[in-house]
Amino acid sequence: MGADCVIADPNHTGQMIYAVSPSGSTEVGLYEGASINPATSTQLQPATYDDISMLQATSSGAIFFIGTVSGTSYLYELANGAVTEISQADTAASTIDGTIIAFTMPGSSGDLLYVMSTAGGGTPTLLVGTGNNLYPAFSKDNTKIVYSGDNMSGSSTPFDLYEIPTAGGTPTQITNTPTLSELGASFNGNGTELSCVLLSSDSTQCGIGVISGSTETLIVNDTNIPTTTYWTTSSGRGIGVHSAASHFQRLKGFRPRRVKRRAG
Repeated sequence: MGADCVIADPNHTGQMIYAVSPSGSTEVGLYEGASINPATSTQLQPATYDDISMLQATSSGAIFFIGTVSGTSYLYELANGAVTEISQADTAASTIDGTIIAFTMPGSSGDLLYVMSTAGGGTPTLLVGTGNNLYPAFSKDNTKIVYSGDNMSGSSTPFDLYEIPTAGGTPTQITNTPTLSELGASFNGNGTELSCVLLSSDSTQCGIGVISGSTETLIVNDTNIPTTTYWTTSSGRGIGVHSAASHFQRLKGFRPRRVKRRAG
């Protein structure tokens, strides 16, 4: 059985958290188990969603995810057995400890980037209010966010990578590739490299790239690839929680999210 998305469970060795439609259902639920099999796994959320994506597990035990209901996507937090709807959102990320979340929410001309503390019912702070912005990810020290943005300068404009301090400030452009989009970036453990999905403007070339300084290297050439990436430890556990990165691994089983472009 395939899964809509799956991540290593950072708090239980050998376990994974995954989203899948159980037998006889067209809707998606959330499960935890050693294999992708709802019959032998613990149900975390019943199959009531049209789609689940952007799974994020934290060291505190909280799980963040994007759930689509009746065609609209929302950011949810699952903690202590209770699920809380945080905001409408298309893409999202949490810090390793789950104390801060970043998410993109539709605006008048594209998705805007927000950041928010999860403590005490925090209020979202607008970080990037122009262009179309997707797939935020935190550095492992929580001080900066990398995201994909296209500045809405044309319908064929590719997404480049940008970096902005979590506390706010002016975004810094990391890549400038006129015919290539960089999506779903992730920092390695010490913040010296980024992994991302590469997609050409004509959609004929796709793969996984690693960015180190000004050098961008294609390490996997595959046109059927997810739109998010993450780094793992040598034991294969995601460094969303464990930051001693030693190698890169693609997120298997994740249904690609189509990039949304809105008329500006």
